[in-house]
Amino acid sequence: AGTGAVAIETREEFRCLTEALQELRGRYREAAVIVAPNGPVLALRLVNSHGRETVVRDKEPLIRPAQGQLGLQAALAWAAAGPGRVLFILDWHVLVNAPGHWRLLIDALPGLRQPSGCSEGDPASLAVFVAPSLNLEPHNPLKGQLPILPFAPPSREALRTVASGISELPANGEGEAVVDALCGLSADTAEQVCAET
Repeated sequence: AGTGAVAIETREEFRCLTEALQELRGRYREAAVIVAPNGPVLALRLVNSHGRETVVRDKEPLIRPAQGQLGLQAALAWAAAGPGRVLFILDWHVLVNAPGHWRLLIDALPGLRQPSGCSEGDPASLAVFVAPSLNLEPHNPLKGQLPILPFAPPSREALRTVASGISELPANGEGEAVVDALCGLSADTAEQVCAET
């Protein structure tokens, strides 16, 4: 929608990041993950190797905060410094209603929507906030401006894959009964249940 930023509500950070990166393939070139406001940064690049795009973790950090600069501030500046960059921000839900933190995003949005060096046809950059819940208080100027998307629970096929990754499912109806029992659980919880049983 050209908003420059979206929030995804989920407790399944790893699955969310994995699925988001798969969906963004072919369109975005670089991605980074930061724990707000000053947490570690994981740098990721989408590399085309033999006609297939793969996700590569960089050993060198993409983002280096200047002296006295918040890591989140440096990360948002990195995302706005070139087209096709995606910044995943974890744990921002505890900071979203603090004026200094919402101001960081408001100031960064124009650069995310129209990053430096962006030509016609280049994708804009994007900040993706991943949080278990995101409650924007009425006084927060981002309320109504930041799309908040629910993250769908894993599909039946995904849960079958989780279960069969722990142990081979029986060929008879018992295997489907196991998958039935897992429906409605997160992928992480389903894996734990399968491992314990």
